[in-house]
Amino acid sequence: LLKTLPLTPNGKLDRKALPEPDQVRPEMAQAYIAPSNDVERKLSGIWCDVLCLNRVGIHDNFFDLGGNSLLAIQVIERVRQVFGDDISVIKLFQYPTVSSFAGSLKDRAGDQVRLYRVENRAKARREAIIRRKEQKKENKIIV
Repeated sequence: LLKTLPLTPNGKLDRKALPEPDQVRPEMAQAYIAPSNDVERKLSGIWCDVLCLNRVGIHDNFFDLGGNSLLAIQVIERVRQVFGDDISVIKLFQYPTVSSFAGSLKDRAGDQVRLYRVENRAKARREAIIRRKEQKKENKIIV
């Protein structure tokens, strides 16, 4: 932290005189745990890029690392590009660690598979009902 902010002769903040931010992970209550699978590695890389850090552990909270709502939007946009999935920014607020966010992506894939199965079952039932109606019409015509 700076003791004083550099000012211009007009008394405004001199942004050019500010030091470059550190790219070191801040001290956290929990120890650094490296990503263990491909999804976690990709998410950790995205967070490192957006937050300008050299490493992010799977249990590090995005907002504790300096994340905010504007950076969250950048993260979600990058996640959409990498994973090709339409994800709401709310997801990052609900699952603020790499581990929990990765788990939510896996759960979402499972939900989509279940939804696909339900849709197929519903389609099969609709087709069966249509066939029964057609058979009843044919039976009435024959009689």
